[in-house]
Amino acid sequence: MYKINIFATNLCNAKSLKPVSGAPGVCDFCFRPLEKIETSENIVREIVDNLDLINICEPITITGGEPLVSKYVYPLIELLVAHNHRVSLHTNGILLPQNKSLLPLIEFISLPYDGNRPELTDYYRGAGYFQILQSAFEIAYDYNLNIGLHTLTTPYNVPSLPDMGFSLQKQKYYRNIWYWYIKKFKKINSAVFVDTSQYELEETTYRTAVANMKIHFPNIQIIESGQINKEIKTIFIALNGDVFIYTKGKTQNELVGTLTRDRLDRIISEIK
Repeated sequence: MYKINIFATNLCNAKSLKPVSGAPGVCDFCFRPLEKIETSENIVREIVDNLDLINICEPITITGGEPLVSKYVYPLIELLVAHNHRVSLHTNGILLPQNKSLLPLIEFISLPYDGNRPELTDYYRGAGYFQILQSAFEIAYDYNLNIGLHTLTTPYNVPSLPDMGFSLQKQKYYRNIWYWYIKKFKKINSAVFVDTSQYELEETTYRTAVANMKIHFPNIQIIESGQINKEIKTIFIALNGDVFIYTKGKTQNELVGTLTRDRLDRIISEIK
């Protein structure tokens, strides 16, 4: 069975926000693809048709870059739903207020959650992002979406993890939380060029922090980096048809084929 992540674009609007004083660059930790992703409606249809050829673990995740930057996200999601797929949108939420018409088509949304107060959230994501995130949570709640949370643990925010958990329990959208992915920095793709001292945690520190969170918040499905279901293999598909996998230890996702030249079932049959 395969988990499908679709890179709608490698473009992102995160840097429209200004960095706060003393912080690193806005979202420099991001490991979005380096390759420029150009597509067409015909290629989008070809990708969705190919998904019918394999056994998929739903939902299909639409990610980026920032997927809402791409003009092809709406037709992509419409096609996926028409093919009876369930859809999860992985977004920073900046453009969510202008794209509410998409939300009846999706069941799941995943959002960054790097802190429960502005000095934590804005440190890595830019001035004003905390308020943007609160608005995104409100919108997700209003549309009764299942909410996934993505937290990048760093030396700066890892001491605040328990407070972040207790804060979640006080929110009205708490019952909508689908999972909480508490992850480590990964030096891959665009993230190979950044100063890792801002983001990397020592392995024992990270694992201990996540283990404590699982003890204190047993009612939240907490996922950690490297927590793999061996029955499910993740496949990354760029919206130009390129198909990638991630191999541990590599600094770039590995290109294994393209759907403009071959079928998805044949491509993945060659993956070891």
